[in-house]
Amino acid sequence: VFFNEFQLLSYLPREPGESLEKWQTRSIYNASVWYYNHFSGQMPIVMVTEDEEAVQLFGSETEGVFVISFKNYLDNFWPDLKAAHELLDSILQSRRERESESHENSGKEYPEHLPIETLEAGIKSGLYIQVTLPMPAQKAF
Repeated sequence: VFFNEFQLLSYLPREPGESLEKWQTRSIYNASVWYYNHFSGQMPIVMVTEDEEAVQLFGSETEGVFVISFKNYLDNFWPDLKAAHELLDSILQSRRERESESHENSGKEYPEHLPIETLEAGIKSGLYIQVTLPMPAQKAF
């Protein structure tokens, strides 16, 4: 399921002070409800998220629309699919390690390749160029 900010029936405006992530989660849930109603309730809709707050908030909001974590999805719908469970465990372990490394790097997601002084000197000397990367209003990924 995806949310479509250009389709009136599935669009929700962003609330003042609402984070982009929370707005996107709320919009995806709204689109899930739209799909459920579009199919006249004949088919349940499952929204998979790792946002525990969303699971608590939307999990029992609409009958026929299930909001669950990926682990619960695998456990309940694919309990015998060992490769998927192993992959999830690997991803979660990698995520924990990355978060741990991120805290060690003073909150930076990635370690610096070069010190800022070296980059600035390289820009001044023409070794590097500095550009502005235009980004869409909302995350493109």
